[in-house]
Amino acid sequence: MSELRAVLAGSGIAVPPREVPNDLLARVMETNDAWIVERSGVRSRRYVERGVTASDLGAEAAQAALANAGMAADEIDYIVCATMTPDHFFPGAGTLIQQKLGIRPVPALDIRQQCASDAGRCPQQACRMQTLSCHFRASASCLRRGVSSG
Repeated sequence: MSELRAVLAGSGIAVPPREVPNDLLARVMETNDAWIVERSGVRSRRYVERGVTASDLGAEAAQAALANAGMAADEIDYIVCATMTPDHFFPGAGTLIQQKLGIRPVPALDIRQQCASDAGRCPQQACRMQTLSCHFRASASCLRRGVSSG
């Protein structure tokens, strides 16, 4: 018996260029590099420049994911966007990414659960695999629908 399966067709990422090390944070708050690294493992983080939004990063990551998958934006029929920092409360970042990529009107779902949003998007994508699903954040993945026997 054949069943519908998801296949990861491509992935992409957008990384802001401005790296901020822990030592720089220590200048403006009571902390130091060793304290941060010991508790989190984080040595630096990336900041966007003024005016760069979550949907800008999402669109950049989505373009990379589409290129990696060998797909065109017009092949997308469902968008799942997972971010805790959308450009606006409404409309969601998924619809803004849709507009930036020139994708025709398709359903766009935003998931806002901080770090858990990545875990939450995977079941959402699996539930929607009757159509193609894409997730856009600072990283993006494109899933292709496929039929598998076995």
